[in-house]
Amino acid sequence: MKMLIYFLVGLFAAVVFLPVSIVLSWNAISPEKPLVSGKGGAKTSYIITSDNNASGTVSSQQDYKDVNINVYVVQKGKIQGMPLEQYVKGVVAAEMPADFSIEALKAQAVASRTYAVSKMREFGGKGDGEHPGADVCTDSHHCQAWASDEELKSRWGKNYSMYKAKIDEAVDSTKGQVLVYEDKLIQPVFHAISGGRTESAADVWGKNIPYLVSVDSPYEESAPKYKSRVVMAKSEFIQRLKALRPMARVDVSNLPSQVKVLEYSQTNRVKKIRIGDQVLTGEELRNIYGLNSTNVRFAFNGNDVVMDVTGYGHGVGMSQFGADGMAEHGSNYEDILKHYYKDVTIASIREFYKKQ
Repeated sequence: MKMLIYFLVGLFAAVVFLPVSIVLSWNAISPEKPLVSGKGGAKTSYIITSDNNASGTVSSQQDYKDVNINVYVVQKGKIQGMPLEQYVKGVVAAEMPADFSIEALKAQAVASRTYAVSKMREFGGKGDGEHPGADVCTDSHHCQAWASDEELKSRWGKNYSMYKAKIDEAVDSTKGQVLVYEDKLIQPVFHAISGGRTESAADVWGKNIPYLVSVDSPYEESAPKYKSRVVMAKSEFIQRLKALRPMARVDVSNLPSQVKVLEYSQTNRVKKIRIGDQVLTGEELRNIYGLNSTNVRFAFNGNDVVMDVTGYGHGVGMSQFGADGMAEHGSNYEDILKHYYKDVTIASIREFYKKQ
């Protein structure tokens, strides 16, 4: 009889406690994918904060309902309707390398979604001005880059399934989240490589935007285009200038003395430069000579002009390689976004617009 009692007690303990021990062990091994969530199942309303605590008014992701966005697909020459989150997945895949850290990809997802929502007519945006009827287009020079599944299969080859799952995770885990400053969606501009410090919107575009200020951007030095060099014959250098300014007067025999930077930004990028009798902005200089950024230094070697460049892109907002570096060093996507976009809040789309 006593043996029977011991057996029944042991059986009861195994049935009750073994599943718990399995769950605890799995959570310890793989905390990002627990079998049982530590959060309750109730739907709450909150503003998303850095510690994921509830704090007030914006509905959680559980309340989020996807919406459709009208995309002018340049590759097909027509407008295509698709779910917003599906569109964001195509943007993240096109705008950021899929082998970046997951937290960097999440940061890109929130930034890209914010831009898309700001353009959507459903939410009061003006849509894509170049393609009537579309909210956005897939031309990266005008809106954001975007890639279809067919393009991604061709680009990623045997890595397609792995990279697709990673992009899906980055977008799905941040679904519905956008960036807000003083109750307005921000302009979530981004670039590839800042060169160690981002640029302010005031220095690049002449407009003071409080959340687009210059900040440190560490961990970029290993980026493949952190440094670049453009070597050009003096004759071509002058020809390119005259293609933009046909009346420009420049003396090829005395070119070094006719190239003078008139103004640098606080991060040592060229703001204004004089070439011959012409004054150019840094962005004009970059476009004329095909430079990766306006952080450029000039040298003259015989018949050549040598331009040494640091960084890639306009330098404003989030540095993508900087974001990946921060993620590799332990920052999560909220840390990254709030570093590059000062004093912003991460909010849910639907509840944000209910307040407007």
